Amino acid sequence: MTTAEPLTRYLGKAERTLQSLLQTQLRAAGMTFPEWAVLTFLSGGPLTRQQLTDAVVKGHVAGARDPADLIKAMVDRGLAEASGERLAMTAKGKEIFDPLRDSVMKITAELEFAISEDDLAATKRTLQTISERAARMLAIAEV
Repeated sequence: MTTAEPLTRYLGKAERTLQSLLQTQLRAAGMTFPEWAVLTFLSGGPLTRQQLTDAVVKGHVAGARDPADLIKAMVDRGLAEASGERLAMTAKGKEIFDPLRDSVMKITAELEFAISEDDLAATKRTLQTISERAARMLAIAEV
């Protein structure tokens, strides 16, 4: 029998701490995490309504909100705009998103400072594997 702490304890602590750091930035900008996620998805360019909905659902970012309601709220706030079935970030959305993204990138750089490339690569591979396995388990549980 091992007395080592489970990996999930470290994953949970890291996730909660990182989420708290991000929430501090989001509160200062008057934005919620789901709104941030939508703008992040749209930062790569316009998406169809279905593509954005799928990204919100797959990313588990809407919380209790219906993705359609979240997208509508983003359009109503002027952060996203619809052109037919395509949605894009507005100038207002970009005005809020860009400084936030820069701040998040700065925080990420500080967190990764002095961690070797090999360690970062191994961490990313490990987290990717865990995420994929958890997603498969969740898909089975939701059936």
